[in-house]
Amino acid sequence: MRLVWDSVQKMLVSDGSTGAAGATGTAGATGATGSAGATGAAGSTGATGSAGATGAAGSTGAAGSAGAAGATGVTGAQGIQGATGATGSAGSTGATGATGTTGATGAAGATGIGTAGATGATGAPGVTGATGAAASTGPAVTIGSTGATTAGSGLAGITAVYSAQIGGGGLPAAYYLVVYGGSVNAGQGATTVVKSFHTGLGSIPILGIALNTPGAAGQPVTVQLSGIAQCVFDATGNSGSGGATAGDFVGNSSGYDGECTDLGTTYPTSGQVIGVVLSPIPANQVGYVYLLGPDVQASSGSGGATGATGATGATGATGAKGATGATGNTGPASTTPGPAGPTGLTGATGAAGGSSNVYGVGGNTGGSGSGAVGSPLQSGATISGTSTVYFITDQATVTLPAASTAGQHLILIDNDPSNIAAKFTVNASGSNKINDGTTNSSTSGVTSDISFNSMELVSDGNGIWWVFENN
Repeated sequence: MRLVWDSVQKMLVSDGSTGAAGATGTAGATGATGSAGATGAAGSTGATGSAGATGAAGSTGAAGSAGAAGATGVTGAQGIQGATGATGSAGSTGATGATGTTGATGAAGATGIGTAGATGATGAPGVTGATGAAASTGPAVTIGSTGATTAGSGLAGITAVYSAQIGGGGLPAAYYLVVYGGSVNAGQGATTVVKSFHTGLGSIPILGIALNTPGAAGQPVTVQLSGIAQCVFDATGNSGSGGATAGDFVGNSSGYDGECTDLGTTYPTSGQVIGVVLSPIPANQVGYVYLLGPDVQASSGSGGATGATGATGATGATGAKGATGATGNTGPASTTPGPAGPTGLTGATGAAGGSSNVYGVGGNTGGSGSGAVGSPLQSGATISGTSTVYFITDQATVTLPAASTAGQHLILIDNDPSNIAAKFTVNASGSNKINDGTTNSSTSGVTSDISFNSMELVSDGNGIWWVFENN
């Protein structure tokens, strides 16, 4: 018997036992599928018959129930890393957190003990301060035909403004003497000035003292022509010790361009006298002088032969004993004792002398010595004594002493300069003359002259008073 199953395990036909192979007949029609019989015992395998024709496919049976899930497979290898994604946009800024409370201040540490550091180097000089306001001045006046303009300044003297040039001793500088530029550099004219020079000055007049230092040629420089000014003193004048002593005469230095020099207490017989020292000054320092004015040329005539010594006169009778005089300063001890002379009568006590560094001021009630003071001279008075300065009553007329002592110096001052009409008149004594440099007095001089504030004169010893300052 042969059992034939289709692809869905359904039995299609059941044969009987295998008989002898007969001739192949025509295929019969497929019979209806019988009900499945019980499974018989497996018969021995018969010889394989020729394949029969495939029967028609049966209808699909119902799907079987799902099988149990299989075991999980092994994890596969990790794949390659993907490309980095684009950066996301920045998130909004979060709100600022509240400020925390300030911590308590810690205790101050102990001060360390260190050695003092070395002194630092001196700093560079500070910048020059601004120039102070200009002092008030008197009415403007004109100097010479060139038109150099100046402004009067009362008792302080006269100043004028010029153009600075390089020549002579160099470019003008503050507190140094100057001369006209035209006298040294031809063609520059009398409105230019240069620093004075110490050799070959000859008859070129000292004009005055520069009050400022111009930066270059052509810039303005103010020159003090007369009155009180400051000047640099050299290290060779004043009898070789340098500097200056109050009351001495002032001249041009013979060793340094533009510097002043102390000529001593005696009026010089040659060279230029430009003023008088007002205060003690060390060498190479700036000090105060009183300028007499430009071009004061000191000179003297030749000395006559010494006359024969006259006979010794008879000894006069001993005078009456005077009052005891004040004890004088102890003189230097003599190395050779002199013969003892008869004891003379003590003279009256003399007036105390003044300081040699201060001008005496004369007047109606005294003032004969340096430092002495008298009251203003009244109209009709005659000046006498050895004082240098005299105050004159406003509108008064006074008479000068005889001009018989060469170098005698007088400074006359109106005692009321604030009066807009202030003036006083001076008359020459006897046949003496007054020469103030004007047309009327340029040769022989005049017998009378007028001053509106102050007048300064020097005697030539030959009957003429020379006026160097008349304000």
